[in-house]
Amino acid sequence: MALAALGWLGWQIMFGDFQPFEVEAFWIGAVATIACLADPGAVRRFPAALVLYVLAAVVSSFVHNWHDVNRDGVFAWSLVFGPVDYLLYMLVFVFGAAYVLRTRQRQAWFVVLLSAAIVVLAGQLLFDRAVSAFVYNRADRTFIPSVSQWSGLHQLGLVFVVGLPLCLSVSMARSGFWSTLSGLVLAAFLMGVGWINGSKSGILIMGVLPLLMGAALRVSGGTGRVTLRRTVVAIVAALCCGMAVFAVSGMAFTSLTGDRAPIWNAAWHMFLDHPWFGVGPRGYSDAVQLGGYAEQFIPWFPENRGGTENAHNLALQTAVETGLVGVVSLMWFFVWAARSSYVARGGARAVSFAVSFAIVGLGLRFLFDNFWALDFFTDRIKPFAWFLFAAAVALARLPERESA
Repeated sequence: MALAALGWLGWQIMFGDFQPFEVEAFWIGAVATIACLADPGAVRRFPAALVLYVLAAVVSSFVHNWHDVNRDGVFAWSLVFGPVDYLLYMLVFVFGAAYVLRTRQRQAWFVVLLSAAIVVLAGQLLFDRAVSAFVYNRADRTFIPSVSQWSGLHQLGLVFVVGLPLCLSVSMARSGFWSTLSGLVLAAFLMGVGWINGSKSGILIMGVLPLLMGAALRVSGGTGRVTLRRTVVAIVAALCCGMAVFAVSGMAFTSLTGDRAPIWNAAWHMFLDHPWFGVGPRGYSDAVQLGGYAEQFIPWFPENRGGTENAHNLALQTAVETGLVGVVSLMWFFVWAARSSYVARGGARAVSFAVSFAIVGLGLRFLFDNFWALDFFTDRIKPFAWFLFAAAVALARLPERESA
């Protein structure tokens, strides 16, 4: 039942209409958590770094909202914990979903189904762009609902960044002609659609990820020159096709950072001024404007308020909002998740490799945008990332379970 609910949630996130995804993830995770705690043979190991990050956010929220509690004379749960509710939901979901994905077979199916869903979404995007003759920002462009509901090319770019290592791992971490061919074709397709989509930071990371994956396998002795050569050929072909369509679209790279440097500079100075508890979860937007940082460091402010909604960098925004402990623990969790997935011995090699580099891609993508700053509960990116976190925790638990 929990596995079916998890699959239903994943399908809704990828293709469904707007829903309170975070609340739904919480309830599914809660049921699975109860099942985990009731199972005497379950492995309950959980990353301390993720718990520490959430605790740092809760403490920061408590510090910054305590004056309101004092003023009203009533302790209001929503006042203190409201800004971090999605993080509490995340903890419950990751713990419970990791229990649902506790077997090697389920983890393999998770990677296969997530890869298939991303490829289908990429096909829908390709059709959507073809309808508009690959010209961006047309007022009369026809959107496919499941594409438009992702709320823009940047979120779709993150999905394709995650999908690339999932598909490419089939060819790079497994032997056999058909495995190699299918993985390379799907990876090349995703890279081409990634270029057509137009997220410049997503394109950059999709170019870097295969190099990191190839280097990792080369160092570990897991691949030969023939596989690497085929991979390079497929990637170059995808890049050439994507660049050709990208040029037709009229979009161009203006800078490596996409004009984010002034925003990052403002966030950095905010962190220096509030290093211990930050400005409070979800407090970035008010603090950057009311504190004068936007006016001082963002040259287009106040005519254009771009960059005041979030820091366009997960690490910087976490540092600004939760302080030093929060950002160090969150970054350490990303490192732990990628490493524990990569070295997992109980799971299939291709699955471990896929999940590890999907998390690496997710972390790199968050260097250019902070989708966790989105406040509305219908956001898809946060629960999408939670699935990867749960898979990493499940992989880390698997060797212990199988050796028991």
